[in-house]
Parts: sequence; C-alpha cells; structure tokens
Amino acid sequence: MIARARRIRPVRRDSIMNGADDDGSGTVVMLEIAERFARATGADRPARSIVFISHQGEEAGLLGSRWFVDHPT
Repeated sequence: MIARARRIRPVRRDSIMNGADDDGSGTVVMLEIAERFARATGADRPARSIVFISHQGEEAGLLGSRWFVDHPT
C-alpha cells in the first residue's frame, strides 16, 4: 500500500520520517502495558515484579543499553 501511495504522491523533501512514529508508538504501547500490570488486582496481578525497559539503538554508543545488560536489576 505504501508503494502505491508513493506512486500517486512522491515523498517530499520535508516528509516526516516514519521511524520516529515506530519508536514512539512502541514506547507508548510498552508504557500502556506496564500501566495495566501496575493497576491489576487480585488474580490478574503478577506474582513477581516485572521490569519494563526500552532500549533504542539510536543512542550514542548504546551506552544505556550496554550498562543495563551488564548490570541488570
């Protein structure tokens, strides 16, 4: 569908980069899931703690990602 749309309307030089939407959408979904777990009660509440962490490959040198992997919670 994207290829068909681009034939009709070519990408402009000032077009939005769709990768930003992918990263942002994924982060928002992860936060929404974490919030659902945090608000769960009774049998729906997890028996163990859950850590939600979002690693993005766009950070300089992957420093935060590497540090967490080397020093997990």
